[in-house]
Amino acid sequence: MQLVRDSGKSVGAVARDLDLTEMALRSWLRQAGIDAGRGAAGALTTDEREELARLRRENRAAGDAGARPVARDRRRLEDGEGPATRGDGDSQH
Repeated sequence: MQLVRDSGKSVGAVARDLDLTEMALRSWLRQAGIDAGRGAAGALTTDEREELARLRRENRAAGDAGARPVARDRRRLEDGEGPATRGDGDSQH
């Protein structure tokens, strides 16, 4: 990323120099901006993307062992069961 900024060359020229596609280099530059806090609202940082991928893998693995946790909890809420406690110790029943 620094090479693009410091070289004075266009993204396309730097991409050619590095034998990359311009699209790949632009994508990396965009993600670096997001990671630095300069992304659009709602854009996921690299760490957030990694966490999301991990959670999706865990959810899939849990689904292999039975009902997926999210789907199971949604069904409970739709059936009016709701959570047993709120987290502050107060009963919901």
